[in-house]
Amino acid sequence: MSATAPLLPAVESFLKRAPRMLIGADWVEATDGALMTLSNPATGEPLCQVPSATPADVERAVLAA
Repeated sequence: MSATAPLLPAVESFLKRAPRMLIGADWVEATDGALMTLSNPATGEPLCQVPSATPADVERAVLAA
């Protein structure tokens, strides 16, 4: 038997936002605008899209840390 709980409203709201990643104090898109889809591990269904960081994005994040 398996059961899944519905997403909390705050989580649903967050997942509907434009995909951004936090670098330093700024929410930014991936440098090349690429996205990747994450799946709900409980159901295997697509859950949301997130930025797919490039090496340049990683460098920006390291410098901002």
